[in-house]
Amino acid sequence: QRFQKAVAEGHYKILVNDARAQRLDAIGQRLASLARRPIPWTFTLVDTAEPNAACCGEGTVFVTTGLLKLNLDDDELAGVLAHEVVHGVRQHVDADYVEVARLQKAIQEYNTHLQRHGNETGETAEMRERYQANRLEQQLQQAYSYVRQKSAFSHAQESEADAMGMRLAISAGYKPDGITRALQKLLDQQVALYGEKSLLGSKTHPPLPKRIKRLREIQTRLGF
Repeated sequence: QRFQKAVAEGHYKILVNDARAQRLDAIGQRLASLARRPIPWTFTLVDTAEPNAACCGEGTVFVTTGLLKLNLDDDELAGVLAHEVVHGVRQHVDADYVEVARLQKAIQEYNTHLQRHGNETGETAEMRERYQANRLEQQLQQAYSYVRQKSAFSHAQESEADAMGMRLAISAGYKPDGITRALQKLLDQQVALYGEKSLLGSKTHPPLPKRIKRLREIQTRLGF
């Protein structure tokens, strides 16, 4: 549902009968078959110039045509997809939405209780319950705000997805440096387009040079 909403809001086109989409799905399914538990996975190609790949929740990954235009080979694409599969397997996306759902349920239960028993309780008790309901509503709005602002993942989650993604790609028979080379291609493109500010990270993603350096260290520790 989150993926469909993002596609609708961005007016993106999903490519289905496309050789690139078939290649994407084949590599993705190979990786997903080795993931934590057997659930259906979809790997979707979205037609937009922005180079990007993302996981919208366990089982749902999309890649843009802009990313494929970096001429990623199978090992590089597998490295990117393994990273996103790990995001899904570790439920990095869902944790935030689970908190929102929990608060929504609590508010609904409180409102139902007040409707049924409001007149049966004393004025002081009802005031306390309405105060609690308002407090839950405030927490819900804060959670909504956090989810909206946290458009991707935290630095810790990105690092985890990098490290575990490399191991997943290796277990599927792909070269360990695939994700490193993919990130280097992305970095080269970003520097060419936007200059040195591309070397900086963001609130959700560590700087690309830092990620590349760390991945090379992990590769060395793994004996590759």
